[in-house]
Amino acid sequence: MPAEAQLVAQFDRAIISFVQRFRNHPYAFYTETDMHCYLYHRLYAGGTFNGLFKTSEGYDTILLHKEYSTVARYSRQEDKTLKNDPNARRRGAFDISIWDPEHITAHAHRQQKVLCAAELALNKCGRKNVHTINDTTKLADPQND
Repeated sequence: MPAEAQLVAQFDRAIISFVQRFRNHPYAFYTETDMHCYLYHRLYAGGTFNGLFKTSEGYDTILLHKEYSTVARYSRQEDKTLKNDPNARRRGAFDISIWDPEHITAHAHRQQKVLCAAELALNKCGRKNVHTINDTTKLADPQND
């Protein structure tokens, strides 16, 4: 089983590689989905995140997932920002996530613990942008651990 430090370091390297690629060739990414695909490819190609691990239900899965649900539920405010709301109908989702391999066998497929997560945005940036605020809300929410 790969060590947490190794997984986090590989995740960081993929993010750095993605940022360098984007800075050098920003028009290579036409949509945000293009960015998701590139980062997913970088992570998958690294080899560590695509190994098979068994869930508590006995299903084989990999560590790398796109659009994996947050633990927290969110409601959308009038200004379009997300607010943690345990009574909300929907969870958020991380664009890209890495599950924690030490917890996979203890949890069902839909209840995994996320070790690393990334949110990406194209043409929707800036500290006061709603997309950025909502992404930060999900990533920083203590309930999402």
